[in-house]
Amino acid sequence: MSRQYSTNSSSVCFLDTRFHAILSTASTTLLSLSFVFSITAQEFLRSCIFLFVKHPYDIGDRAHISGPDGINQMEVEQISLLYTAFRRVIDLELIQIPNITLNTLWINNLSRSKGLMERIDIFISFDTSIADVETLCQEMENFVTGPENARDFQSDIVLRCVGLGTKDKLQLQLEVRHKSNWSIESIRATRHSKLMCALVLAMRKVPIFGPAGGVAPLGDPSNPSYNVAVTDEIAAAAREKAAKDTDAARLHPLNQGELPRASDLPVGSETLATIPESMAAEVLNAINLSEAPLRDQEDDNESANIVGSQTLHKSTSRLSSASGLSPDLQQTKSRLGRRKAGHTVPSSASMSSRQGTGLEAAGSRVQIGDFDHEAQVTR
Repeated sequence: MSRQYSTNSSSVCFLDTRFHAILSTASTTLLSLSFVFSITAQEFLRSCIFLFVKHPYDIGDRAHISGPDGINQMEVEQISLLYTAFRRVIDLELIQIPNITLNTLWINNLSRSKGLMERIDIFISFDTSIADVETLCQEMENFVTGPENARDFQSDIVLRCVGLGTKDKLQLQLEVRHKSNWSIESIRATRHSKLMCALVLAMRKVPIFGPAGGVAPLGDPSNPSYNVAVTDEIAAAAREKAAKDTDAARLHPLNQGELPRASDLPVGSETLATIPESMAAEVLNAINLSEAPLRDQEDDNESANIVGSQTLHKSTSRLSSASGLSPDLQQTKSRLGRRKAGHTVPSSASMSSRQGTGLEAAGSRVQIGDFDHEAQVTR
């Protein structure tokens, strides 16, 4: 009988038509299956939100996706519920990426963008004049405003200097704004090639040279090298003339002829930028430093007085606590007055012996009896 009862009780949950029994059975079954299909259900829900709510792209759009290997230029080929197929622009490779992964990446949709801007870095010689840079900017403005290029580029361009390097080159940056986006690669490549060709022609027309300069290397047929023999007098005169010309081109020349000595000038009357370095050094050395040792000695004496008073106070406190006397009895005025400047700080041993003698004398005068502390304070 017991075996038959257990069999019937195990089949009640499946055959019973009561609502509570069915609900408990279904909840138990769903709970057990949730461990199996939880990841799939989570991916399905996130993919639906990504495609139907966020909807970052459509088929045929060109997008830049920031992945673990950098920014990839992609074109959307196919959109599915759980993944998206892209074709890479560089090598036309087909790539399939799960939508749950795309939900965590940065997506730049170029097809939905408006007119884009292109930046080009240019490195030129450091000796290039500002007038040549302005001429280059004017040539590029004439290019973008021409009738054959007005439909591709906007009329406003920017050419600015962004770096000097180690004073061996100038770094320029050219900004050109397109009137449309770069969703079609063939059109973008054609416009970019046209812009670069116009830039090369403008730099040759000005002309503007690279960091190495526009001079042919020494030994080139256009710049042959040769040696000329001159006398020592001519060489010395040439070096002296070159040194004078270089010094005269400075903002503050170093050699200004015969100038008065620095000792004859009042201190502070001339700035160091208008006199040679040797005279500037003499001006600095001519400062009167006779008062500095006196100030240092006075500071040392004041510091010694402060240290001596602090040491005396600490010794008195220790002796008072050791002998059991009131600190008010030890506050006697010194008969010697303040220590003169230049005297050494009294040592701890001499101070202890002096304080000990004073304590013995004071102890002999103390009588056994009631001690009126208030009377001693008011005295």
